[in-house]
Amino acid sequence: MEAVAYLYTRMHGANNYQFDARDISSWRGFLAGVLEQIPTDGIPARAYQAALESMSDTRVSAERLLAEKTEAYSALHRNYESVSADVSTIGANQEALFEGFMETNQKAQDDALAAHQGRMKTLEDTFREKMALRAPVEYWEGRQEKHEKGTKVMGGLSFGAMALLAIAIGLVASWVLHNLTPDGKPEVWRVSVLVLIGVLGVWATIVDLAGVRIALYFPAERLEVDKIIRERFTVAEVKPFEGSEKPPFKKPIFRVLGDQSFAVTRDFSN
Repeated sequence: MEAVAYLYTRMHGANNYQFDARDISSWRGFLAGVLEQIPTDGIPARAYQAALESMSDTRVSAERLLAEKTEAYSALHRNYESVSADVSTIGANQEALFEGFMETNQKAQDDALAAHQGRMKTLEDTFREKMALRAPVEYWEGRQEKHEKGTKVMGGLSFGAMALLAIAIGLVASWVLHNLTPDGKPEVWRVSVLVLIGVLGVWATIVDLAGVRIALYFPAERLEVDKIIRERFTVAEVKPFEGSEKPPFKKPIFRVLGDQSFAVTRDFSN
């Protein structure tokens, strides 16, 4: 049977017929052709009738199985189409929901950013207004702190230099005393070196102390005078405007011109 089925699927008959295993009518034609090729004269009538009934039952079973499978395939196809439609609908709903979510969050973020920028602008304006009054005070206090640090550093260096000078004089004196003449007297040129180092050391100490005095005392005294002037100006010009909503100045009160002086910029609001 397999060989006959192969021939019927691969070779054309006299009526140009080709077997198609996917079509039930092809199987009917195949079975009819097989019966035509097999002589039935020598077959008993009962056996022949039983064979026909068996083939009829087989055909009915095959048609029923094909109908069931066709129905199952159709149901599966309909189910697939339904699921595909549901997936498409859910996808469209999810996309619309996501777009709405992004739009809402973008608007909320833009509003929050605008509010934050507004608060930062207000804070910056307030900071600039406060710093316009505080900047001169902080400047002169910073200068005073710088001079105080310089005083400590230069004082330490001065005392260190004097200590090194004392050590140097001691070493030279020891050198002179350890190199005496046979009669127990120091050599004149060695004593001259010791005296020269001592004179130069005293002169350097005097110059150093004078430089420290000039470099530190007078700037500190000037800063103290500037502080007194600033306090008097604040009492005379700024105090009367305390508690007022309108600031007395549009520009900074002080404009630093250098380490030697400062100017007052008066710009009263109308």
